[in-house]
Amino acid sequence: MSKPKQQAKSNAAGVTIRDIAERCGVGIATVSRALNAPDTQNPNTSARILAVAKEMGYDPTRYHCARRLVSKHGKEPINHLIAVFLPQDFYKTIYYSATLQGIMAGLTERGFGLLTIEIPYAYGTAEILPQDWISILPPSFNRGDVDGVIGYMPEDRFVSFAATLRALPTFGERPIVILVESTTASFSIKVDRQSGAREAAHHLLATGHRH
Repeated sequence: MSKPKQQAKSNAAGVTIRDIAERCGVGIATVSRALNAPDTQNPNTSARILAVAKEMGYDPTRYHCARRLVSKHGKEPINHLIAVFLPQDFYKTIYYSATLQGIMAGLTERGFGLLTIEIPYAYGTAEILPQDWISILPPSFNRGDVDGVIGYMPEDRFVSFAATLRALPTFGERPIVILVESTTASFSIKVDRQSGAREAAHHLLATGHRH
């Protein structure tokens, strides 16, 4: 007896561009371009994706209606949401936790929400990041809900990460900030390690420590 075909999602609002990407065998960024800027890629690819989206009952108004209305007036909507990318197990390190608390305090004061994303590597290790950064991006990025990004990673990894975000039609040229490290790919906030080490040593000596 043959197995019955898997029933398609009956709730149109529940169909996401990730579902469409899986059905078409393409990346999420490709689907996003087909839905938002079909002329920027192969017309056959866009046409196939749009046909599948229609077949699956994808409802773009769930995520993009408000954005399109505002864009008609030449304005970019502000969703008041910032994404922060931190190393794996960041909450186990006091320094990372304190950094996140400071970011949270600053955003809350200005009426912004915080989206925390754990990237699959430990800071300071040689572990290689996934080639496809799209795989760790939550749906908020594909909906265009994220107003900006704060990242905590080495520059060599950050460059490819920033390039992935810039390629998303739903993110584009929105601000990206990297912490601690210096980079030419975005804004950066560096740490003065020499002054910090000097102040720490002075503090220890002032409190009587000699070892």
